[in-house]
Amino acid sequence: MNIQQRYSFTVATKHDAHIEFSAPNTDIKAHVFVLEPKIIRVLFEKESGLELERTWSIAPGLNDLPYEGRERKSTEHFSCPRYDFRETEDAYVVETEMVKATIKKEGFRITWHRRDKDKWTCFAQDRDTQAYNFKGELGTGIKHYLKRDIRERYYGLGERTGTLNRHHGRFRNVTIDAMGYDAEHSDPLYKHIPFYITHQPESAFSYGLFYDNLAPGYFDLGK
Repeated sequence: MNIQQRYSFTVATKHDAHIEFSAPNTDIKAHVFVLEPKIIRVLFEKESGLELERTWSIAPGLNDLPYEGRERKSTEHFSCPRYDFRETEDAYVVETEMVKATIKKEGFRITWHRRDKDKWTCFAQDRDTQAYNFKGELGTGIKHYLKRDIRERYYGLGERTGTLNRHHGRFRNVTIDAMGYDAEHSDPLYKHIPFYITHQPESAFSYGLFYDNLAPGYFDLGK
């Protein structure tokens, strides 16, 4: 049996820019926030709530955040544009004027399209098999798997040495100082930012992916 068939999501509530989904007979909830014409946020949580209710990484239109941080589910200071939401036989579709997310009901796998003149062009897609580690079937911790194109280039992840293109690398995010650092082989360095840009040379298109998570983690970009 495909693991993802155990998780079939339905719409729980829809209010303005926030759509909440639930998976019956589980404690899993998923949230989609339409923040800007080109920015859509996806958030998973358990029925018991988020382990960390606030963020210190998201500050739209602000110079800085207050000491106590910002509520994770807040949409304040985002434009929250109008969007189209519809249901098909096996998916939900969230569409702004610039980006479209097609969310499979089974497994919540998302396919992302961008507006390319008069048509929609796919630029990112969750793995066909289970893309998220809902109940530990894929080991411990939080996991997200995307399809990878061998031609893609990856840039970012904070302060690191080595080549700018991170493709074929595996990188660790952990907030500790680097001792005895080797400029060619060591990882990580000092500033660890869970954000990277995927560049697709054939179309000259790029998009960014940011994980609002302060926990130690890894990015495997084709290693």
